Amino acid sequence: MTHTPADGELALPVGSQTTVTLQLAEPVAHFTFFGRRREVRTVRFHADDADALVTTLRPLVEEVRRARTVPSTSPGPPE
Repeated sequence: MTHTPADGELALPVGSQTTVTLQLAEPVAHFTFFGRRREVRTVRFHADDADALVTTLRPLVEEVRRARTVPSTSPGPPE
C-alpha cells in the first residue's frame, strides 16, 4: 500500500515501506531538492533498526516534553 503524504507530512519511503512516524509538536521547515520550502509536522521514514531508533529517541522526546511543560519563571515586578 502506497502512502500519499498529506499537507504537513514528509514521507521518506524505502521500497514503498514506511516504518517510523515522528509527530512533531510544532511545524519545522523542510526544503526540497529544488529549494521549495514546506512546513512539516509529521515525518515518516524507514530505519534499518526501528526498535533501536525508537529506544534512542524516547528519552530525548521525554526530555523535551518535560522542558516544555515546566512553568516559566515570573519576570518580577517592573522597575
